[in-house]
Amino acid sequence: MFVMNENGHYFEINTKEISVSKELLHGCRFFDDEKALLEAVCRDSGCELEEVSGSTFYITMRDGQPKLIDDRGFTHAIDEPVETFVATFVL
Repeated sequence: MFVMNENGHYFEINTKEISVSKELLHGCRFFDDEKALLEAVCRDSGCELEEVSGSTFYITMRDGQPKLIDDRGFTHAIDEPVETFVATFVL
């Protein structure tokens, strides 16, 4: 699942590993694939596709817990419902 929150942060959620409810992703936009997501990021930010490629945050299960893997490959624990984390995420 490809999602952008109201704050302009964007994610790929591994829905084979994590069950999420779109109804709980308040204020988020959904995309069919990463290309459509990144094109929306470019429209919203004025960046070029080459600038945003590879910067999608990835959410999956690791060691039995949901984790965010950032664009640098660092893993961060998610200690709240994934829907809440994604919808409210701000850097």
